[in-house]
Amino acid sequence: MTALNYLLTEKCVIISMDTLTSRDCKTPLKYSTKIYPLLHLNSVLCGTGSHRLTINWFSYIQGEILARDIHIINELAENQLPVINGTDKFDSDIYHFGYD
Repeated sequence: MTALNYLLTEKCVIISMDTLTSRDCKTPLKYSTKIYPLLHLNSVLCGTGSHRLTINWFSYIQGEILARDIHIINELAENQLPVINGTDKFDSDIYHFGYD
C-alpha cells in the first residue's frame, strides 16, 4: 500500500510518498520513485498501485503528448490510460498535481 500525503494551496503543492514497491502478492520488492516531475507543464505525476502503469503513463506524457498545461493531460488520461493499461489490467490510481 502506498502512503500519499499532499497539501494543495493557492501558492504551492506539497507532496510526500513512500518509495516501497511491492510484488503482486503484496510482499516488498524494491524502492522506487513514485513522484515524477512534469516541469514543462508546471506539475507532477504521482501513482499508487501498479508501478508499471505509472511509469508507462509518465513515458507516454513525455513522448507522445503535446500539451501546454495540466488540463490537456487530465482530458487525455480518461481515454489513454485504459489503452496504455491494455490487457494487463494493472490496479493503479494516477494523480496529477499542478497549476495552469
